[in-house]
Amino acid sequence: MVRTSTSHPSASAWYNATTFMGTLAATDASGVTGYAVRLDQSPTTAAGTTVTQTTADVNWSARTDGTWWGHAAAKDKAGLWSPTQHNGFNVDTTAPGAPGGLVSSPARSGHRAAPTTRSPRCRSNSLTTSVRPPCRCGSP
Repeated sequence: MVRTSTSHPSASAWYNATTFMGTLAATDASGVTGYAVRLDQSPTTAAGTTVTQTTADVNWSARTDGTWWGHAAAKDKAGLWSPTQHNGFNVDTTAPGAPGGLVSSPARSGHRAAPTTRSPRCRSNSLTTSVRPPCRCGSP
C-alpha cells in the first residue's frame, strides 16, 4: 500500500501544518473493498482488521507538534487483509526561540572613515590613515 500526501509530502521534513491530507493506494486482482486506518504517535501500531473507511482519502486535523504515524491495511473482495503499512509525518508549528549567548555592542550610526594623520616617522610628511601600515619611505 502506498500513501501520498499533498500537505506533508516528505516523511522526513517538518511542516507548519496541523492538518494532514493524503491518499491511500492499494491494488488487488479481486479489488479493494475497504481500509483499516489508525493514527497515533507510535511507529508500530497495527491497523487492525475492521474496515474504518471505504475511500482512499485520509484527512487528520488538529495535530499537535511531533511525529505522527498513519497505519493502514487494505481488505480485498476475498476478505483478505494486506499487512499494515506505517507512514510517518512531522508537525512543527512552534517558532524557534531567540538565540542565547549573544552579547550586544553599542549601535553604530553610519560608517565613519578612519582619521587622517601625518606620519611622525616619515620625513616625506605624507598622509596616512590609522588603518594603513606605517610609512615605509626609507626615512627614520
